[in-house]
Amino acid sequence: MGRETIGSTNIRIKDTMYSYCWRNIQPTPSYWNNNLSLCKFLKYSAYPYVVGTSGVSNNNLGVCSYLRNRGYLYFLRLHNTTNCTIEIRNSQADTYSSPWFSGPNNAISTTSSTGNIGYRGQFISNTASYFNIQASAGSGYQFDGWYTASSGGSLITSSTSYNAYYNFSVLIMNNDWYARTSATSYIASTNVYYSPDCASACTTTYPLSGPLQQTLYWSTSVSPQSETFSYAGGPFYLNSGLTTTLPVGRSYSNTYLCRIATHGSGLTSPSLCPGY
Repeated sequence: MGRETIGSTNIRIKDTMYSYCWRNIQPTPSYWNNNLSLCKFLKYSAYPYVVGTSGVSNNNLGVCSYLRNRGYLYFLRLHNTTNCTIEIRNSQADTYSSPWFSGPNNAISTTSSTGNIGYRGQFISNTASYFNIQASAGSGYQFDGWYTASSGGSLITSSTSYNAYYNFSVLIMNNDWYARTSATSYIASTNVYYSPDCASACTTTYPLSGPLQQTLYWSTSVSPQSETFSYAGGPFYLNSGLTTTLPVGRSYSNTYLCRIATHGSGLTSPSLCPGY
């Protein structure tokens, strides 16, 4: 779980303030089984950094003043992945300064593929009803979303800027969120001639038009303009939806090179057309 009810009575240090679920997402959970400081919890600039407790006081830090009847404590651990930057922004309680948050967006972030953020703090719902989660994929990659597991699991959201509210079931039920990315995919295409054999496919001259001309499509992780018919790996298709496969054995040519369709909608390595 990623949330605990504060309540008005029996606010327990170990069960409510330093709850089992919060302790379990810390780097050393066993440490927090015994070292539970009431003063550090209520002082926002000390670990654990609780958004909504005292921002200035060094004394008279009372549970009744800073915690009782203030809704819920909620928290989250975000796991990063390769080629991604993740960030938590302290959007609603930016008057609280803390080592946990810094910079113009009052945020904490990581670019490390094994980095974790968020686990060091908690939010009080009456002070900040949500925190903002940012994700940005690196060059050549796309952000696929936040998931409940590093592989498999369920999609939480595919948004690159997400407000995680204290009453969202995805936060209440999951205090570990995993970022995922994948290589950017483009649809490339090219116009070619086709024929039952390479010799015939190669004899037609430019411009590429006429009844024996087709457009081939394929998926690529690089800019479509950077990958041509000459060396593209395929598989290749006759429609942009990548569902209509090539007839096995048909020859395709750009009048300079010829490639023959194989099983699996692939093409053979290119061979030079006659005369080249």
